[in-house]
This record gives sequence, structure tokens and C-alpha cells, in this order.
Amino acid sequence: MTDAKTIEDLNSFLDDSKISKKLILTSIHISLFELINYQVVNALKYFFSNDIRLINGKLVTCDETQEYIDNVKRHFKKDLYKSSAYWYMTNDIIEKDDFDLLVKFRDDRNDAAHEIINILFDSNFSIVHADFKKVVDIYKKICLWWIREVESTTNPAFDNINRDTFDFEKAIEPQLFPANRLLDLLKNIDN
Repeated sequence: MTDAKTIEDLNSFLDDSKISKKLILTSIHISLFELINYQVVNALKYFFSNDIRLINGKLVTCDETQEYIDNVKRHFKKDLYKSSAYWYMTNDIIEKDDFDLLVKFRDDRNDAAHEIINILFDSNFSIVHADFKKVVDIYKKICLWWIREVESTTNPAFDNINRDTFDFEKAIEPQLFPANRLLDLLKNIDN
């Protein structure tokens, strides 16, 4: 005899709209995380590195400076994402709530990526996408900080601009485009 939960799980798996929604939300979550992870972790690694090389078409930091270890990595030695997010928080770029949400978002992403069987076969498994927009807003804060405080002060391309009137938000639109495009996909899911 099959119990009610097993039947509910099977029906959920066989329902095209339910399984499609779960898989699309999982894909969006993983993709958003990877975009944000790249900015959160790699921007700091490159900033504190003195040896960046192009290897097989990818930028690679070949060493970790003591400054990077002291300022970023030391906070959570075995968790570079969390250490990097913590650096942004302790430097007043993001708030404590932002830090907590970034860590939760990463943990939820890991659960989704490693629990695909639950996504497929557990009718109660759901991905809460209410935080996706908030996470992209945090990503935007970090991107804006980088262009205002680092790029515009060190990149010669900004030498002839007036930092007081320059539209930094417009300047980061191409960087935010992939994340915003993923958020746009949520409109189709919610309808």
C-alpha cells in the first residue's frame, strides 16, 4: 500500500508545471549565486593580489598576499565566500543583515545544488525566491562601491570624469544585466 505522501510526491514530479518551476528556480538560484560569488570573492582576491595571470583564458591569482590573508581570509579561513562578505560588512559596504542574507543565500544554493533528488521528488521541497531581489540589491551595493571607490580612483579611463556628477549606477548596468535578466525570468514563473 502506498502512503498519501508518496502519491503526492509522484504527482508533483509528474506535473510539468510544478517540476519545471522547481528546476527553473533552482537554476536561477545557482546562477545568481555564481554571479554574486564571482564579484564578492574574486574582486577582493584581485585587489589584494600582486600577481594576476591569464591562464587558459581565465584570470588567476597566483599567490595570496599577506595583506589579503590578514584583511580578508583570516575571518573564516575555510570559507572564502563568508570571509569576503564579512570584509564588505566590516568595511561598511554592506550591513549585517546583508551579510547574513548573502551567507543564507549561499547555504540555500548549496542545499539546492546538492539535494536535486529532493527538488525532483519531494512535493514539499520549495525554493523561496523572495530573497533573490534583495540579494541582487546587495550585489548592486558592492558593484557600486567598487566602481566609486576603486575603479574611478585607480583606472585611467576615469581620469577625465567629474566623480560628483558621474552616473555610477548607469556605468554598472552592464555588470548587473545578467542578474537583472535572471530576476526578469521570475515574473514568468509567478504568473
